[in-house]
Amino acid sequence: MNGRQSKIARAATIFGIAMFAGVMPAAAQAPPSYSGLITMLEGWRQGNVAFTLSATGVPCNGQFILNKSDAGTPKLFAILVAAKAAGTPVRAYFGGCGPAEG
Repeated sequence: MNGRQSKIARAATIFGIAMFAGVMPAAAQAPPSYSGLITMLEGWRQGNVAFTLSATGVPCNGQFILNKSDAGTPKLFAILVAAKAAGTPVRAYFGGCGPAEG
């Protein structure tokens, strides 16, 4: 390929990537997040953790669930306990509604 063909191929590749990104659903580009103070925090017997924030418009009955099988759930629970005790706001990223384990 000569220099001009290389520039055209590169431009076509960039255009193709831009077009692909433009048709992706918004949820795939950036998950929504909610920030606020922790208003409810509970550890369940089977190991799941549930919490709510003071943020408005949170789907799924306003609860966030960390399942016992999620990587880092014990550490995240400790962080949430510390944030609640200190009155520090947190941000939770929302990936969709679903049933809790157990």
